[in-house]
Amino acid sequence: MKCDVIVVGAGPAGCAAAIDLARQGYAVRVLERGSLPQAKVCGDTLFAETLTLLEHLGLGALARQEGLPLKTLNLQAPGGRVVPLEVNATSLQRVRLHQLLQEEVRRSGASIETAEVVAPLRQGESLRGVSVRGPGDEPGEVLAGLVILAGGARYATLEAFGLGLRPEPTAVGMRAYYRVLNPPVETAAHLAFHRVLGAGFGWVVPLPGGIYNIGCGRFLHGAPAGQTDLLKTLEAFIHHFEPAWRVVGHDDAIGLPCAGLLRSGLSGAVTAAQGLLVAGEAAGTASPLTGAGVARALESGLVAARTAALALQAGDFSAPFLVRHSARLEEGRSYYRELERAERWFAAPRRLNLLAWQAARHPPLRNAISAIIDRGAVPAPVFSLAGLLGRVKSR
Repeated sequence: MKCDVIVVGAGPAGCAAAIDLARQGYAVRVLERGSLPQAKVCGDTLFAETLTLLEHLGLGALARQEGLPLKTLNLQAPGGRVVPLEVNATSLQRVRLHQLLQEEVRRSGASIETAEVVAPLRQGESLRGVSVRGPGDEPGEVLAGLVILAGGARYATLEAFGLGLRPEPTAVGMRAYYRVLNPPVETAAHLAFHRVLGAGFGWVVPLPGGIYNIGCGRFLHGAPAGQTDLLKTLEAFIHHFEPAWRVVGHDDAIGLPCAGLLRSGLSGAVTAAQGLLVAGEAAGTASPLTGAGVARALESGLVAARTAALALQAGDFSAPFLVRHSARLEEGRSYYRELERAERWFAAPRRLNLLAWQAARHPPLRNAISAIIDRGAVPAPVFSLAGLLGRVKSR
């Protein structure tokens, strides 16, 4: 069966691209290799920037309605100082967010089906579709002149399409869910750079229905991604961090911990080629500061949809035409570099302790840090000598 665009991956990036293109009248088929909706390591917090992008897709109000409002993010420095940051966020389990996005894909007129993309189908240099393997391992073909790869950090798909360098994962994370009977009314989440986490970070996020997401992550900086070590780190974090052990001490664990890799900072991937566009974590769009990925994934999916629509209108799927997608993504590279610089500050306990001390004393600095996390503001003024001296103006 032929369509206008094939989208590989039914996560935020793929769904955003599919919704936007289907609303413009294009025939779109979304192929997802895993069961729907997908489980993924995530802090389950939709900050203001993410909610704005969901509003563009018509899902902002629904996400707020189903989620739990969060007004405060308690940021804890390695020395133990807690800085309350004002946020305008909502917590919602990632699997439910995927459901909402996938339902909107179908309402928009696109289709979603479970199928693993095996390889591209080419005629000469032109892409004409993909070969797939269905749930029962049955082979098949889906035909289109344009493919958007949005299948996450999985390298095998990128390799199948010949997209160059092997993009190594830049971070690893793990989360576990716990249910608390008769939970207190919570409007605060916790982000901790606790001493037991080393250069990593941990989180405790209350969710609707008395569920809590407790997790930790670390950036690899070239080190191996040992998930066994991360499980031990998560256990130590839960044992030593009061907001975590208060939950786990009255818990009903839900399933097993879930671990995963991510790629951040636009690292290592080719993002456009003949008949191909790459979006989301496949393009390395996760934040190099916190590992958060939903906002940048949605944004990159919409950027891919914009380029795809132009290509369909022009009937031109050549690499020179599609490279404008890469150019749009590259416009954000300086922002990613600043986030990487900020992450190095977060990994330096003394600097982070001093920054937290100043933020506790100076509301403008506190508001500037909040703007970085909640609204995606540029971090440079905060992670500087001016930040250490508390001389940062509010955004």
